[in-house]
Amino acid sequence: MPDTDALLPLTSIPEIIAYVVTSCRADGADEGDIAELLVRAADLSPDAVRRAERVLRPLGYAQVSDRLRKIAGRRQHSLAPLES
Repeated sequence: MPDTDALLPLTSIPEIIAYVVTSCRADGADEGDIAELLVRAADLSPDAVRRAERVLRPLGYAQVSDRLRKIAGRRQHSLAPLES
């Protein structure tokens, strides 16, 4: 095992989301679902999700950005509840 963590260079939330989504693209996973699962598991605030969306959209992560915008919306304290 290497002494360094391969993910150590990832220092921001948008970088981590982009890395995970890009990794999952190869497996054919739904990008929006993966991004939503990640931000919910990390318990990110709506503000943090909106900031990530503003970084990822110009980089070509349209599906991810759409999902992040949808779950953050204009909410103040928590993300939109899961849809049934």
